[in-house]
Amino acid sequence: DGVTVEIMLDFFENLDGMYRRYSENFREKAYSHNQICSMLEKAGFKLLDVFGEMTFEAPKADSQRNIYIAEKI
Repeated sequence: DGVTVEIMLDFFENLDGMYRRYSENFREKAYSHNQICSMLEKAGFKLLDVFGEMTFEAPKADSQRNIYIAEKI
């Protein structure tokens, strides 16, 4: 089912000694490699490769995001 994480961020912009605050809230869902592969297969895709975030190298144990390359079959 995946793990949902809710993220709340506050940004502060300095405007000549006064600060303006911006807030952003969003959710991210994390899935295991096996869950992603299963979802791809069920949707008619074939997994071609997986890369660690911002690289063309295999994901590492501490990778925060992985990039999945797949094609429709």
